[in-house]
Amino acid sequence: MHLFQNKYRTQSRRLSGWDYSADGYYSVTICTQNRENIFGKIENGKMILNGVGKIVAQFWREIPTHFANAKLDEWVVMPNHLHGILVIDDANSCRRNAINRVSTTTTNNQITTENKSGGITGSSNPMGKKSLGEIIRYFKGKCSFEIHKIHPALDRIWQSRFYDRIIPAYRTGRRDENELNRIREYICQNPENWEKNGENLNFQKCF
Repeated sequence: MHLFQNKYRTQSRRLSGWDYSADGYYSVTICTQNRENIFGKIENGKMILNGVGKIVAQFWREIPTHFANAKLDEWVVMPNHLHGILVIDDANSCRRNAINRVSTTTTNNQITTENKSGGITGSSNPMGKKSLGEIIRYFKGKCSFEIHKIHPALDRIWQSRFYDRIIPAYRTGRRDENELNRIREYICQNPENWEKNGENLNFQKCF
């Protein structure tokens, strides 16, 4: 986090040259605007979600429903941010399409895959390559839209940017679980650590 006009802002941590639609494990942190505590509170080391927080949890949980190449690993909604590990697995997308009996048609030189259970993937999908950024934009937009319908005063929910870290063992194809398990443990312990550190929680521990 960097201080700008007396406020913390999230800096881009995108890795130059990396294809963020590539298979891998991605550790993500998304903060609320001005890091306001709008998702609930911590009590006795446990996160108690309010109505807004439950909406955020619901749409994070539903990401694999909308993105066949995405899977969820460990995650937690905190009072003013969300930590999660997103797994991009194109092979998983192929398996799911096969299960749903995806047919492929060609129209105007564009390939379109039509899911028999509903939905369109491929070049006609506005989300394009289903990269990490596109997944997060969809998630943030869906949350904001639904929350604003219920709470119009919450005009802006999220900071415009988000943190990400490509978990090294999976970026390089190695199967070393140490880094992945370290981040999983950090996420699981976040509610307990909140009571120790409050809003001074050190995001760099996760990145």
